[in-house]
Amino acid sequence: DPPDRVGLAAIAMELIRSGGIRDKSGDEMDQILDNMGASIETSVDETSASISATCLPQDAPVILGYIDQMLRDPALAQDKLDLIKTQMRSAISRRNDNPAQIADREFQRQVYGENSPYARQFEYAHLDRITRDDVAAFCRRYFQPDFIHFGCWGDFQTPETKALAEKLFGNWKGDGRPAPAFPAVTATPAASIRLVVKNDVNQSNIRLGHLGITMDNPDYFAVEMMNSIFGSNG
Repeated sequence: DPPDRVGLAAIAMELIRSGGIRDKSGDEMDQILDNMGASIETSVDETSASISATCLPQDAPVILGYIDQMLRDPALAQDKLDLIKTQMRSAISRRNDNPAQIADREFQRQVYGENSPYARQFEYAHLDRITRDDVAAFCRRYFQPDFIHFGCWGDFQTPETKALAEKLFGNWKGDGRPAPAFPAVTATPAASIRLVVKNDVNQSNIRLGHLGITMDNPDYFAVEMMNSIFGSNG
């Protein structure tokens, strides 16, 4: 996300799904998928985005065809963009109602630093700046074949599915620009105890932690195992 348009990636991933494709609105896609017992979902976090789908084997050509158009020719309907922004504004207005969400947010700020991309929160001003043109530019920049991994699990024949994927995506050419590097973490937080007071709840949320290691660290998987032994998130 650009610093002045936090939330753009989340909006883009939502809009390519709900905003429809060149010959079908998002609502029409919903009806077709519902009749097929299929689904297409999108998601995004700080460092990646994904499209996931489930369907019967015989419906795979239709589903992959929709995904192809979502990536390469999304309609980005303005009314759906307006709805997404309204929903995100509502989320901003309610985010201090959830103590766990407050704790997570403040912990990220303490660990990564107030201005780090890994700790930013979208605000009303960010949403007000985001336009359909911003979303379209985001899609052109980041929906590139060189950036994407394709995976398939379930009841299918590998040769046929591979041929279908190559038929749909094989002629997709990127613009040659490399993916931007992940922002470095420059914060050096000192040990501290921070308290956020919320008087209208009867339970406390506690977060303890510090900066970890990157996935290219040779000890990464050993640390993951240690974390699981100690209880992970359970």
